[in-house]
Parts: sequence; C-alpha cells; structure tokens
Amino acid sequence: MDNYIVFFVVAFIVLALLKNRLLLGPGSQLSGASYSLIPSLLTLAERSFYGVLVQAVDSDLVVCSKVRIAEVLKVSASDRSKWQKAFNRISRKHFDFVVCSKDDFSFRYAVELNDSSHAKKKRVERDEFLIEACKDAGFPLVQMKAQSGYSLAAVRGKIKEQIEPPEEKIIPENFSFD
Repeated sequence: MDNYIVFFVVAFIVLALLKNRLLLGPGSQLSGASYSLIPSLLTLAERSFYGVLVQAVDSDLVVCSKVRIAEVLKVSASDRSKWQKAFNRISRKHFDFVVCSKDDFSFRYAVELNDSSHAKKKRVERDEFLIEACKDAGFPLVQMKAQSGYSLAAVRGKIKEQIEPPEEKIIPENFSFD
C-alpha cells in the first residue's frame, strides 16, 4: 500500500510540473526573459535598397543580407589574447549586404548602407574599423548613402567605382614630360 502512495505522489508531482510547463509555454525556462518575433529581417530603408541592389549586380551573383562579419573575415593573430580581442571586434557586427557568386557562394564584396546614424562618433569609429579590416583582408567594401530612392544606374556605377581598381593610364616609353 505504501508503494502505491509513493507512486501516486511522484506521479502527481510529475503531472503538476508538466502542466505548469505547458501552461507557461516554451519561454518559461528563460529566467524571466521572453522572446517575440521581429516583423522583418530588413528595415524599410534596407528593403528599398535591396530591391535595386539585386537588379544592379551581375546575374551570376546573389545578394545576402545581414551577414555576420566573422562569417566573412577571418582573424589572424600572433597569440590567443590578440586573436580574441580582434575576434570580439567583429563577432557581433554584420555587413548590411554581402554579394556572393551564385555557383559557390564565394564572397565578392560587401555593401554598407549608411544612414544618418553613421554620423555619430561611435558609428564613425565602427565604419573606419570596418573599412580598415576589409582593406586588410583584400575584401571590397562598397559604401552607399541611404536615400529615399535609388537609380539603378547610379547604384551600378557606385559598385563599379568602388570594387574595380582604377584603370592605369599607360604612358608610352618615348613620352616625355619636358
């Protein structure tokens, strides 16, 4: 008889815990935090630009949004402490857009859409760091100013201007500046 009482008490406790978990929902184990869905991956400004960017890139390329910088740039450092510090600078940041090859998703270039928040001191420092990190890695970074509308030709031109090296002017050997 005592075994039945112990069994029913344990069963009652287990059922109470399960019922409590079901009533509180999946967030009940989050230590007082809860989650809610963000309406969209892109802001309205990013979405507007994305539509033009997709049309502006070559047909053999694909545009990915909100790609974590640490997925694109790899840190190299002489010791673990320097590596960790450098990695921490990129681990929680993302590129607005990364343009990749359609066939193998190799990285071609990144695009940053700069709105008025990029005039703030912290953002200026972040942008300067990002420019230097991309330059160090040999990874082209296209910076576009956010605006209310975009011309397809202007976006294509800005991309071409920023990712392709300037054409060198070839001076004939017999040419003299005298």
